Amino acid sequence: MSATLFDPAEQKNAAVFLAAYENKLASEVKAGENRGRRLAHDFVVREWIGPIVFGERLKVEESRALPLLPGVDPKNLGVAAFVQNRSTSEVLQALMLPACAGS
Repeated sequence: MSATLFDPAEQKNAAVFLAAYENKLASEVKAGENRGRRLAHDFVVREWIGPIVFGERLKVEESRALPLLPGVDPKNLGVAAFVQNRSTSEVLQALMLPACAGS
């Protein structure tokens, strides 16, 4: 992962966050108004990394391997990355990619 800030004024407050997520999960509800129902869940965060701060060169370069959970179908996994101003909560840029199964 590589990220570059184009506005030096953002360096103090900007940080990168990564979220590995899983889709097509479900839960059986045992109590409450949804008791007896099966609820579907997408974009469930399984791994959260951050904040990763920008260095003096206004750049972040990271290489991370996120292990797959046993029995998980890689087709249901993905990674979201975003740069956020931590003082205002404004998201400056975001992207989402499917997971790589690896080799």
